[in-house]
Amino acid sequence: MDACGDCAVEDLSAKAEQEEEEAKGDEKQAEHKARREEEDRELMRRIQEARDEEARRKIELEKKKREALRRISPCPAGYAWRNVGSGWRCAAGGHFVSDAELERYMG
Repeated sequence: MDACGDCAVEDLSAKAEQEEEEAKGDEKQAEHKARREEEDRELMRRIQEARDEEARRKIELEKKKREALRRISPCPAGYAWRNVGSGWRCAAGGHFVSDAELERYMG
């Protein structure tokens, strides 16, 4: 093969190696992107799970508070208790039990 033929073969070989390296780089980038996306999905799942768990805890605590209210202080007029932020007020509005009082009772 003549000098120009050798140069063309070397150019093609170099170009093929470069394309191969670029393809490997693209594969690595795709792998990294896929891994990041999977980590993001896992994190979002864990966040949602934590929110669900927190919601369950809040509901369970409210249930326990309502049960405690019925035991220690049923509304004298027979009305249901409503959570009003800092405590519980009967639906008629005339009776109130604070969260602090309720928590002391619940221990």
